Amino acid sequence: MCKIIIELKTSLTIERALDILKKHSVDNYFQLKNESLVGTVSKKKISLYRGVPFQSNSFLPVFKGKFEKADGMVILKGKWTLHWFAKISIGIFLLIPFIQIIREGFSWNNIALLVFVWLIVFVIYKIGTKFGEKDKSWILYKLKDILALAKT
Repeated sequence: MCKIIIELKTSLTIERALDILKKHSVDNYFQLKNESLVGTVSKKKISLYRGVPFQSNSFLPVFKGKFEKADGMVILKGKWTLHWFAKISIGIFLLIPFIQIIREGFSWNNIALLVFVWLIVFVIYKIGTKFGEKDKSWILYKLKDILALAKT
């Protein structure tokens, strides 16, 4: 995922911004009744992803950040990362060729397997993150909308 820093400014206090964000998100995916922001909202960290009931995407982009105060404004500053499930899955698939090499020893077949698996994982990762672009846009739109509505 990209390391671009996202900054959303608001004139709200940090406490008010946290309260309003908590009201517009759910803690647990299984609490979903309709499309919503899902994750953790606290003073120390904010970790949110797009939850859609009865749909899943293993390559869900997750917004991770926190509120900071700067120049008299409150800024929600964060970046994108992969959902923990995707990270674990990718890690397991990348380890398979190494396990094969350890079990059977070094051979060109095992090196070819390593390269092949890594290429497959890379292609799946690229396709999965491409599908996640819509989720990123939706999350940013919701965050901007929630923080803007709170002002009124």
